[in-house]
Amino acid sequence: MATRQRETLNDLLATARAKRNAMPEDPEQAAAEAGRAADEAAARAGRLTTAIDRMTALRTEAADAQATATRATTAAHTLAARAVTDAGTVLDALEAVATDIAARRGELERRTREAADEEQELTAAIGEAQRQGEGRDDLIKAALILQTFAADAAENRHERDRLAALTAELADEGDAIAKDEAELKQHAERIEPFADQIRAATKTSDRIRVLAATARTDTGLALSAAGRVADTAISCDAATGKRASLAGDLGRLEEEATATEQGVTNAEARRNFLQLRDRAAALAAELHPGDDCLVCRQQVPADFEPASATDAAELAAAKAELDAANATHRQARDRLAQGCADVTSAEQAVRERDKEHQDAQAKAQEATAAAAASFLALAALAGETPLPFDAEAAAKALTVATTAVATSTTDSAIRPAPDTAAITDAITACEQAASQHAEQLTAEGHCRTATIKADRKTLDERKISHQRTSTQATADATRHTRAVAKTATHASTLPARIRALLPGEAIDVTADQATAATEAVTARRTEVESLHTRRETYRTEKTAILADQRALDREADSGLERPLNDLRGTLNTWAEAADQANTHLAPADQHDTPQPPTESRIADIRQYATDLTAITTALGDQLAQLSTLSTDRATAAHNSLEEHAAALADIEAFDSATDLTTPEALHPLVAARTTAANQADEQRRRQREAQDLIKPAADLTYAINAGHARHDALEILRRELVDAKFLGHLTMLRTRALLGVASDLLGQMSDGRFGFADTFEIVSRDSGVVHHPNRLSGGEKFLASLALALALAELHARSGPSLGSLFLDEGFAALDTTTLDTALEVLRAQAGNDRLVMVISHLHAVAEAVDDVLWVERTATGSSARWLTPAERDALVQADVTSGLQALAR
Repeated sequence: MATRQRETLNDLLATARAKRNAMPEDPEQAAAEAGRAADEAAARAGRLTTAIDRMTALRTEAADAQATATRATTAAHTLAARAVTDAGTVLDALEAVATDIAARRGELERRTREAADEEQELTAAIGEAQRQGEGRDDLIKAALILQTFAADAAENRHERDRLAALTAELADEGDAIAKDEAELKQHAERIEPFADQIRAATKTSDRIRVLAATARTDTGLALSAAGRVADTAISCDAATGKRASLAGDLGRLEEEATATEQGVTNAEARRNFLQLRDRAAALAAELHPGDDCLVCRQQVPADFEPASATDAAELAAAKAELDAANATHRQARDRLAQGCADVTSAEQAVRERDKEHQDAQAKAQEATAAAAASFLALAALAGETPLPFDAEAAAKALTVATTAVATSTTDSAIRPAPDTAAITDAITACEQAASQHAEQLTAEGHCRTATIKADRKTLDERKISHQRTSTQATADATRHTRAVAKTATHASTLPARIRALLPGEAIDVTADQATAATEAVTARRTEVESLHTRRETYRTEKTAILADQRALDREADSGLERPLNDLRGTLNTWAEAADQANTHLAPADQHDTPQPPTESRIADIRQYATDLTAITTALGDQLAQLSTLSTDRATAAHNSLEEHAAALADIEAFDSATDLTTPEALHPLVAARTTAANQADEQRRRQREAQDLIKPAADLTYAINAGHARHDALEILRRELVDAKFLGHLTMLRTRALLGVASDLLGQMSDGRFGFADTFEIVSRDSGVVHHPNRLSGGEKFLASLALALALAELHARSGPSLGSLFLDEGFAALDTTTLDTALEVLRAQAGNDRLVMVISHLHAVAEAVDDVLWVERTATGSSARWLTPAERDALVQADVTSGLQALAR
């Protein structure tokens, strides 16, 4: 084995040397040289960037200065063109027009005031007449009222007399109707006892009809319930037979499952045997004469011949046989499980059918009792009719019929119907007798009430006629009252001086009195109309004056306001040109532009023009000076630009004599800067590649040297693997692995305080001191033992089949609360790895941390054990906590 590893190591060393030869001899020196080249290229690129930026700035400065000079010259020309030179002449002409218009407007205002005063006096007189109720509309309304006033009063007096006579006639007719109605009431009271007898007979007939229907329904329900008893009895027998059949099949399925399980055991034993034989042959094939046997540790003799390995076909056949046996066993178990389920279902079905049969018997008894009760109720009510009902005979007949149906063993589809004709016939006869008795009494009652109804109809017609006449009389009286009130209302709307000419009651007005009032109204209307005519004359005059004022306003607008506005607009344009020219100056040299006047007064506009003339002169001088200075700056920038271009004559493809103000002039410089930057990036990339190879080269050199050392060690190992020295080495490795896992677990459970040394002694991790386990406390010793036990289980699971269960007996009592929680947390982690952890303890706190608790108690006859429910476990822990708190309180 050592020989094979040495050969493999030689191949790896050859591959490593080939990779190292492909790298630079000194990657660090190569990286330094690439860095220096990158710095030189970066410096060249920086020089070109600085030159390009400066030349671009000079070119921008020259263009800006030239543009400033052009703008200043253009602004000066614009300002001179917008100046208004004849503003004073225009304002002198407009001032004379304004004086004439003002004099004419004053005359029109005087005439307007005089007309308004006259109109106000006439309006006050008209208003006073309206307040006295003698306005134009009021007098027209009064004339219309007086036209029909006398006729309306005469008509109201005639209607008053007619209504008085009609009221007396209606009173006499009402007394006669009341007398006849009292006599008819006495006749109706004599027939009332007979009507009660009819109603009682009808009610009895209706109740018998209802009870008869109930009796028929209850009889049908009783027979149906008896049929249900027979059906459930048949179903119960069928379910019992099916259960017996399935129980017999279950025994055969259990025998079949046992046989297939034995077949699996035999096939697995055969496969394990072949695998062990094959493994032994593989171990023997690696042994040579003179080596130590791995099993018996004896030296292999010189004539040793290893046994041949198991045939692959034979092993495959054994595995196939095991797979087939497992499949057959699974099928048998599935059939057995299905059989058990079928038997369980059959037993459940038997219980359900038996319960259904018992329920059906109870319902049949209830239905029969209900039918018998219906028979008794019908018999009790039939005693009030000519034909009684025998409830006892009907109940016996029903009992015979239900017994026959309930004990029948035939299917419900072919079961003969029971004979209940005697019951139904007796019920029908009782029902018909009660109905005939009620009909006879009803016919007699109809004859007696017919006469009373005829008399009642005649009386009702008289009452309706009397009511109709009374209603009409009431309506006529209401209309009469409203007419009288309307006439009085009209009279109250008349002017006061007109009402004084009429009587106090409007219904008493005569034709002569109405004529006199009409003449007084006509005279007053003539006076009021005169006032209105004079007021309209003055209003017409005011309208004419208003038209003259509007004509004067139009004349002022066209001859004065519009020319002034035009002049203001021209001056504002001049002021805007001054504002625009002002923006070309420095903030310290700028002037305050005069503001336009808020109103179109000639004096304000004249001052506005004077201020604009003064600022225009100052701005023209400053703009000329700014243009000269900007032209000089542009010339200086061009000269500096040519000097920078001459300093870059060594740049390839750059012509310093070309026009440097064009965008294409600096393209050769930009291209040269890009080339230098690319060269710098390329050298930086080479520098990074060389730097990235420094560590891999060193690692390969180190690996090659280590490989040579391992090669020498393998050579020594090949010579040393004799006389069972290798077994001691394996034991040492397994011991170190055990102590490593146990040390980690002990550290978890002791909060990082303790661990294991290589000699199974204890290490205090805080100080690094190693000491004997006897110096630990009882609880700490338990944690150390638990860590070793769990480490053994973990190593066993890594090298072979995992331990399915782990048992721990006591030991937790010596732990404090924190350490106990930590230890239980480690145990929960072990249980989470598909491993059963069984803890034997008397501490109730342990019960809280485990999934299932088996409670063991000592009794007088021995020990008893039972599984605690989650609620019982929580109560146990809670009681422990409560007792602890009480102990602390004491």
